[in-house]
Amino acid sequence: MEVTDDRNIACTRVGNLWVVAAGSHPIEDDAWRQHLRYSAATVTSSGAFHGVLFWSLRHGPSTRQRKMLTDEFAQAVRLDHQRRVALISDSALVRGTITAINWLARKKLPPLLRERSRAPSPGSPRMSPSIKPKPRALSTKPSAPSKASRKRAELRAGSKGKLASTRNSNVG
Repeated sequence: MEVTDDRNIACTRVGNLWVVAAGSHPIEDDAWRQHLRYSAATVTSSGAFHGVLFWSLRHGPSTRQRKMLTDEFAQAVRLDHQRRVALISDSALVRGTITAINWLARKKLPPLLRERSRAPSPGSPRMSPSIKPKPRALSTKPSAPSKASRKRAELRAGSKGKLASTRNSNVG
């Protein structure tokens, strides 16, 4: 695990996931740059990571820091290979900063990669214009009750019978 000199950001790699935790103080530019250098170093040594888990209670990266990521470090940290970012924070402002990073990062991706990231999954009807999903016919027949449904109905019917027989035996 790497910790910035100001001890406000800790980060580590877990498989293909980059895990970052920011402390309770606003993130300083130097600390953010140091964190990005750690990230770039792990990409160089172990390959691109595909996801980021970012935890921050109150403070996210500033506008200048987001620009630093997308302008100076986008290639070094291989933003084009990152598929998902998960953020844990109580602050709507922090969650908004991560959304802004996503917007900025997408602008930096070459058009081919942007299209590839929006490509439909295999088997999707949009995969080929000639493939269209078959319309489903709506059945007018009631479906057969499941075994569990039948069992519940039997139990309800049985308990009503017992209740009725108990009432009748007390009358007298």
